[in-house]
Amino acid sequence: MSEPLMSEARPAWLEHHLRALPREIEPESDLWPDVANRIRKPRTPRWLAASAAASVLLSAAAAFFAWQAIHPSRPTEQLDARDMLMLSYRDASASYAAQWAVARPKMDPTLAAEIDRNLAIIRSAVESLDSALARSPNDPALRGLLQSTLADEIALYRRASVLAPAPI
Repeated sequence: MSEPLMSEARPAWLEHHLRALPREIEPESDLWPDVANRIRKPRTPRWLAASAAASVLLSAAAAFFAWQAIHPSRPTEQLDARDMLMLSYRDASASYAAQWAVARPKMDPTLAAEIDRNLAIIRSAVESLDSALARSPNDPALRGLLQSTLADEIALYRRASVLAPAPI
């Protein structure tokens, strides 16, 4: 079957309005000169943009180092992650060890001895990991093991304090 002609498919009122439209419309102005200028416009070389970025980076670095010279760091800022971890651990461990010293005599001697053995194992592991981390301070696996072992000691102290009988 053949397709109907376009004029046959349109209503008469639409055909009337379409015939009333002009066949051609001239642009308000000649667009080609603007297009030609854009095509011929010289582009900024890539090396110029890269050198501008490098100069901004150097300026920022110079400002940072100048600020560091004016505002020297405090001693705690000079500690590395291992030292900060060990300082906070020693404070917490000392506090829990003092509590353990009070609670231990009140516990079953066999249970207290088992907790002491576990604490000795953990402390030995902490010392070994600490010395290994002193030799390899940037090793994230050692840092993670040390942090985990320190948390194990604190957790053991907490469990022991729960097991200790409450004072009467």
